Amino acid sequence: MTVTAPDFSGYATKAGLKCTDGRTITSKAFEHQDGDWVPLVWQHGHDKPDNLLGKARLEHRDDGTYCYAYFNGTRNGQDAKLAVQHGDIVSLSIYANKLVEKSKEVLHGMIREVSLVLSGANPGAKIDFVAIQHSDGELETLEDEAVIFTGLTLVHSEEAPVPDPTEDSTGAAEETKEAEAEAETEAEAEAEAETETVEDVYEDMSVDQKMVTHYMISHALKSAGHDIDPLVHADTAGSGETVQAVFDAMSDKQKQVVYYMIGAALDSKQSEAAQHSDDATGADVITAETATPTEDTLTHQEGSTMTNVFDQSDDAAGPKRRVLSHSELTNILVAAKESGSFKKAVLAHADSLQHADPVAGVDYGITNLDMLFPDAKALMNSPEFISRRMEWVSVVLNGTKHSPFAKVKSFFADITADEARAKGYVKGTRKVEEVFSLLQRTTGPATIYKKQKLDRDDILDITDMDVVMFLKGEMRLMIEEEVARAILVGDNRSAMSPDKVKDPAGSTDGTGIRSILHDDDLYVIRRELAANVSPRDAVKGLVRSRSKYRGSGKPTLFISDAELTDIMLEEDKFGRALYETEQALADKLRVKEIVTVDLFDEYDNLFAIMVSLQDYTIGTNKGGELTSFEDFDIDFNQEKYLQETRLSGGLTKPFSAIVVTRGVGTLATATQPSFDGTTNTITIPTSTGVVYTINDEPVTGDIVITSVTTVEAAPDNGYYLESNTTRDWTYTP
Repeated sequence: MTVTAPDFSGYATKAGLKCTDGRTITSKAFEHQDGDWVPLVWQHGHDKPDNLLGKARLEHRDDGTYCYAYFNGTRNGQDAKLAVQHGDIVSLSIYANKLVEKSKEVLHGMIREVSLVLSGANPGAKIDFVAIQHSDGELETLEDEAVIFTGLTLVHSEEAPVPDPTEDSTGAAEETKEAEAEAETEAEAEAEAETETVEDVYEDMSVDQKMVTHYMISHALKSAGHDIDPLVHADTAGSGETVQAVFDAMSDKQKQVVYYMIGAALDSKQSEAAQHSDDATGADVITAETATPTEDTLTHQEGSTMTNVFDQSDDAAGPKRRVLSHSELTNILVAAKESGSFKKAVLAHADSLQHADPVAGVDYGITNLDMLFPDAKALMNSPEFISRRMEWVSVVLNGTKHSPFAKVKSFFADITADEARAKGYVKGTRKVEEVFSLLQRTTGPATIYKKQKLDRDDILDITDMDVVMFLKGEMRLMIEEEVARAILVGDNRSAMSPDKVKDPAGSTDGTGIRSILHDDDLYVIRRELAANVSPRDAVKGLVRSRSKYRGSGKPTLFISDAELTDIMLEEDKFGRALYETEQALADKLRVKEIVTVDLFDEYDNLFAIMVSLQDYTIGTNKGGELTSFEDFDIDFNQEKYLQETRLSGGLTKPFSAIVVTRGVGTLATATQPSFDGTTNTITIPTSTGVVYTINDEPVTGDIVITSVTTVEAAPDNGYYLESNTTRDWTYTP
């Protein structure tokens, strides 16, 4: 294989060099990357592709990580090459993540890039943790990622050449194929390893390795200041080997799992520690702010002091207390394998483990076993709204016509009167002019707003969700519902309420949003159903009301979900549904679609509204659309938020809406008849305002049946039954 000399080389990191923040990079921190190729960039720039200058090959040495760098053929790459050759640039830096730290020593990490940096910019060794700028302006420090400046100078191409993977020769074809096959095999092995979970690696550990793992977890908790006893003896594992020897004999993957489990245990007591997933090759970091997985990584526990976990000598606090014996731990591990859950196994042995009670004077055992296991995680990043169903809001707002003028006027000529009819002529008589009326109305705008405020302290302290965006979302949602409500049925607040959205109905100034429910009879056709109307008869009433409709195209039917449910449950005499689907009912009513509105239940006797929203116009001047405002009150340290819109609205075509109401009646309750199976007797109850029928014939008292019988309940004249309640019962002798 062809080899080429590097353009320059130098130490990417230097082992044992103490950084200005007190950290030291160990000699084996990046040992596993020996031979890896990484990008060569300028000043750690990631915003533009021309910051990529070439590539670098890493080489592990006892005193650090060395690199051989090759510039690419781009203009920036060649410019940087000249600067290095002239000695203008003499310093290197690396960007790394998956950092594992213990006692201010970086034990493990992944170098992601090598960067050329300006000479003297960072003298001496220094680790700068990377701050990520989010789209919302918030800064978040990811403590498992770092830019590491060593202050070491690079050298030129006098070093021995290394293989250049970008070049190939026909004379080395076989060697290339062997290398590619070997690389493919390694990649497959790595891919297979990456799918292995923490539980898989843990289950493959020996009993001694598991004992050492749980010993290190408990000691890490104690070192961090938590009242917890070690789980195994300090000197030896079950086989007699020392804890240090068992740990040193673990594979890198097993050690990573140990680091992960220690971090998870500390996690339950340290809110600032990062959260992890179950990836054995590097658990996902979950920050407290986002609770969202990012790049897979094992992170160091910033802020915790991890003393020598193998030191179990007595200290000033007194002798070490009771430890978990080998036989007890073995029993727990066997139970864990049978149940499939280590947590369940530990809790099942709680009686023998959890004895510590300082109040009672018991100073042995383990307190708070649950601290060894992850806390419950939220399923969402912000609270979910408990609200009325809002699907109808978008139907209303998207279906209306929009005008760029807030104050709108409409004209109509009424030619339905007899005076407007064409007339027959009789010779010798005078011809009379026709007469018809001109009608007009003007609608002006009104303001609808929603205002909120938050203490700035609360905004800063709430880190697990974006409370400002959550609040703004709620404000917009409620304003949209309020506008749609005003269009269909009106505000429904008292006329004396200062919060009432203006409705021109009954006023003279014509300002506000004209609700369809209360609009003038020139625009709205009104039909009233009987108070005790049945769902089947209600459909007939809606169909008959449709004959007077003069709107544009097919209207939309707005109805409460309870009323629609009663209609959809209607059956024929053979028990078959009258309307298999909502579309079948819509076709029967000659409407485009059926939309349910929960708000209808708040309005007395309102049954349904049919309207073509193309005939309803919303007007707003420029700047009057929904607008958001923010302000900071420096006196009270509060952020204040306002969303408002200024608009008018009203029907602009006569007879374009149908409002169907139910007559005033008294609510009655249908009680279920009782049935005696031994005598096959149905006892009809006496309920005021309710008529019971069998085969459309009224019945009372006791009824002996000989075949399957259905009893139906219907309201009497002047009464009505609550919607969506049971009205029929079937009995079998």
